[in-house]
Amino acid sequence: MRLTDAEVAARLAAAPEHDVCVLRIEDGDFGCEEHREPAPLWLLCQTADGQKFSLDIPETRVEALGLTEGCTCRRADLHP
Repeated sequence: MRLTDAEVAARLAAAPEHDVCVLRIEDGDFGCEEHREPAPLWLLCQTADGQKFSLDIPETRVEALGLTEGCTCRRADLHP
């Protein structure tokens, strides 16, 4: 999802308990590595101050948190 820094900041301001916005969710591409279960997804996230970071988390965790592109959440929830 393409959001400007201002749009990310506005979404995070609207949900003060959250500190990151999920910009993209894609299938993890791990080349020739053995497939893992549950399957990992790759997330691109951004903080209110414009810092971007990515991480791989299990698809089941993404579903449990109800994450979608453009949503906000707590960074701590991404790391169980």
